[in-house]
Amino acid sequence: MPTGEKREAILQAALTLFAERGFHNAPMSLLAKQAEVSAGTIYLYFADKDDLIHALYRHVKKSFYRAMVAGDTLTLPRRDSFRQMWLNTYRFYLTHQVEARFLDLYEHSPYYRPTPSVGEATKAEENLPALSRLMVNDEGHPVTKALPVDALFELTIGVAIRIARHRSAGLPALDEPTLEAIADACYQAVMP
Repeated sequence: MPTGEKREAILQAALTLFAERGFHNAPMSLLAKQAEVSAGTIYLYFADKDDLIHALYRHVKKSFYRAMVAGDTLTLPRRDSFRQMWLNTYRFYLTHQVEARFLDLYEHSPYYRPTPSVGEATKAEENLPALSRLMVNDEGHPVTKALPVDALFELTIGVAIRIARHRSAGLPALDEPTLEAIADACYQAVMP
C-alpha cells in the first residue's frame, strides 16, 4: 500500500473505531488491524494516539468546512450565504453520521480547546473566508450581536447540527421551506 494510502487508511480506521468505541476503548493494536497496517506503521505518521486523534479531528473538520461552504457561499449576499452554509451543515451532519459522532466525541472531550472570540475563530480557520465574511466586516470588526463565539455558534450552526441529529434519530424529515425558515430564524437571532 503506498504511503499516502496508509495514512488515509489509518485515519479512516480511526474515524470508525473512535466513533463506535470512543477514544479509550480503541487500542492502537485494533486500529492497526482495522487499517491493515502494522502497529509500528501508525507511529511513522503520528507521534502517539493523541497526535492521531488531533490529526483526525483536523481532517474531519476540514472535510466539514469544505461541505459547509460548498456552492456559491462566497458570492451570495450575507443572509443568503448564511442560509446556504446552515443548510450545508444540516446536510453534512445528516449524511455523514460517523464523522458527526466523531466530532461530537472530540468536542465533548478534554482534547477540545474552543476558540474564545469571533476574531480568533475566523483567524483560526483561515480557509473559511465565507464564514469570516459572515461574522466580521472588511475592517475586521464583528457584525453579529456582541455575544461570545460559542453562543453565536449554538444559536446558528449548533441548531442545524442538533436538528440533523434528531432526524438521524428517527424524527420525521423536514421539508426545504421549513429548513430555510429555521436557518433564517437563526440568522435573525445573531444579527443586530
